[in-house]
Amino acid sequence: MWNKKVFQIVMMIALVLMLCASQASSASAGNNVWTLTGLGDHKIDAVAIDPKTPSTLYAGEAGGGIWKSMDRGRTWKPANGNASSGTALPKGNFLTITVDPQTPSTLYEGAYYNRGIYKSTDGGDNWHEIDNGITSHPYVSVIAIDPKNSSILYAITEFNGIYKSTDGGDHWNTANVGLTNYGGDYPIVINPQTTSTLYAGTHSGVFKSIDSGDHWNLASADLAGGWVVSLAIDPKTPDTLYAGEDPGGVYKSTDGGASWKLLGLASEAIWSLAIDPQTPTTLYTGTFYHGVYKSTDGGKTWNLFNDGLPNSRYPTLSIDPQTPTILYSADFEDNDSTSTGQLYSIGFDSTGFGFSCFLPMVRR
Repeated sequence: MWNKKVFQIVMMIALVLMLCASQASSASAGNNVWTLTGLGDHKIDAVAIDPKTPSTLYAGEAGGGIWKSMDRGRTWKPANGNASSGTALPKGNFLTITVDPQTPSTLYEGAYYNRGIYKSTDGGDNWHEIDNGITSHPYVSVIAIDPKNSSILYAITEFNGIYKSTDGGDHWNTANVGLTNYGGDYPIVINPQTTSTLYAGTHSGVFKSIDSGDHWNLASADLAGGWVVSLAIDPKTPDTLYAGEDPGGVYKSTDGGASWKLLGLASEAIWSLAIDPQTPTTLYTGTFYHGVYKSTDGGKTWNLFNDGLPNSRYPTLSIDPQTPTILYSADFEDNDSTSTGQLYSIGFDSTGFGFSCFLPMVRR
């Protein structure tokens, strides 16, 4: 009698474990497919993640302002300030959003022509313009913050090169000495350990500064000579950098930019690069022709990472700093029939339901 009961209990537990394993496998498979976020058909140009609370996201919409999510993109609310108090953002395309790594309630956004730079100190509830010293309200494509001193900012502009602020954006000065052939969208990255060392991409290659942007020197004689549109720096070994070019190619330097080697994707326009902050040999790149690629060996080999993505142009990539299997990407917003600017995510259960498994309580 007892042996029969034990056998029944063991079989019941085995059956439940098999069902749990199947459910977990299905959930895991679902998490490896890109899914549309709660923003639906909104045309997104920029995405930023709160580094201390990564469930909080910000998205910049073409012509629609700033959106904020506190649940990894399932639901969103406008974060455009208060028009009645005069602290609202103007209408326009917001091309970059940057979150202060030390005080994440402080945000900066850069906008398209004649919109300038705006700052919020309360998570997007109120905004004010901070462009004292920036001429002609240029196209602002990138805003970078010194990770050790949040008062130091760098802004990339289309016509006037790089601007630098040392007081949290209240005043700006140009920081272009030595730079050549800049213009349009180009990247800047900061060495997280030695923050006076910067790298910037231009139409002439990669430039390096070792004095916080006061002077720049070319550091990319080995590159093919294309437009460097993306840069990424290894957070654990910051002498290791990756550069993406248009018309094509991912390049790697392991000596702080002194020399570079082509890794691959030579026919792909590499518009974005993201490094797993916990496992820096894992890389992602968003391309202009064939979607997203992933490498798990430091860029030696690449595989398409496109399941669930409907289009081919993905120039933006953002990676969760605490759970780096979670990524966000928006396809290129254009006037053709295939590019919509929609925001996608991968790496977690976007439905919010997840799965759970319970073993039955058995009494003798």
